[in-house]
Amino acid sequence: MKQNRLKSPVLWGAVAAIILLTLRHLGLEPQIAEGAALADLIFNLACTLLAAFGIVNNPTDRNHF
Repeated sequence: MKQNRLKSPVLWGAVAAIILLTLRHLGLEPQIAEGAALADLIFNLACTLLAAFGIVNNPTDRNHF
């Protein structure tokens, strides 16, 4: 049985990550505390990994992510 791509939580996680990264690069998201470079780096890394995982994910194969 094939899964609809639009019902995949991995897809929506990737879409959310891309939206958050876009907002951040446009300067539209709330700023975090000054001197929080490590938190900023971790946030960017997590969003990038989520987006990449959403791209390579195959929701039609139930046995493999």
